[in-house]
Amino acid sequence: MLKFAFFLGVIFITFNLLWSIFTGLLRLFTGETGTTEKYILRITQAYFLASMTALATMNYGKTHDASDAFLIGTGVVTLFLYLLSKIEQRKKMIQFRVQFNKDNIQFSKSSLKYDLLIAWLTVIFYVSSLFYPPTIENVMNNWFYKTIQNIYETPIIGWIIGFIGIFFIFSIFLKGFVALQLIIQQLSRGFKKDDDDFVDYEEVVDDTHKYIDNQ
Repeated sequence: MLKFAFFLGVIFITFNLLWSIFTGLLRLFTGETGTTEKYILRITQAYFLASMTALATMNYGKTHDASDAFLIGTGVVTLFLYLLSKIEQRKKMIQFRVQFNKDNIQFSKSSLKYDLLIAWLTVIFYVSSLFYPPTIENVMNNWFYKTIQNIYETPIIGWIIGFIGIFFIFSIFLKGFVALQLIIQQLSRGFKKDDDDFVDYEEVVDDTHKYIDNQ
């Protein structure tokens, strides 16, 4: 399990690098994105992330002696915990920003629900694509996956990514489990309100998308 999870960690690290370059260039030419564009980007990122995970699962299964159920189960757990860790990371970034910004900032109640919905749909799409590969077999996905492989196989760069991947995968599981526990607590409390329709963790409506776009 850890060996395949580590391989997925390498995929996630390299994909995030490519995605950060893409979103950076996009902001350079189009400027800051609005709320709608932000969610379009996040859903697009989730699609590619699920696709890369599925392609990694299928390719790993072809070259290693492991059962399909084992690989899929590991992929589901690793991908979902990774997405939860990203949700918690966004939460902390927003809270950090609020501490240094004394403006009257309100939080949208639906944000956490949308984040969780995207996470669940990403995992569901990952599993379904394994049983119906045509959903992920396209030029863009193949280019992404091939580029990730080339980067990882590049001397020195690949070693650095592999070294980071060791700590990265343990971080995913640790942060993911912590985030899962916190989210379950929040859901069990029914999103306890602070002021009328606002809660402790919600996404800033104004310009905080500049943090979220990079996640």
